[in-house]
Order: sequence, then C-alpha cells, then structure tokens
Amino acid sequence: MVQPGLSAPSNEVSDNEYWNYCDNCGTRLETFRCRYVCPKCGFFHSCSEP
Repeated sequence: MVQPGLSAPSNEVSDNEYWNYCDNCGTRLETFRCRYVCPKCGFFHSCSEP
C-alpha cells in the first residue's frame, strides 16, 4: 500500500532516460567506446546516430 504523499514505484522509463534502454528488449544498455550496447540481445546505438 502506498502512503499518502508518496508515489508507487514505476517500471516505466522516464522521457529523459529512454536512450539508456534497449529498443528491442528493454534491458539497460552498457557503454562501450562510442556505443550503447545491449548485453542481452546485442542491439546498439552509435554515438554518431541522431
């Protein structure tokens, strides 16, 4: 039960942290040089991508 004035924990990713999570599986991405890489499925974002 959530006490008045406190919010329940959320599993949703906030709008300002979406790039830290994999587009495919939702796992938190790890940084490797100029890439964000998913340790679970191998998906990645390159620093040169918009």
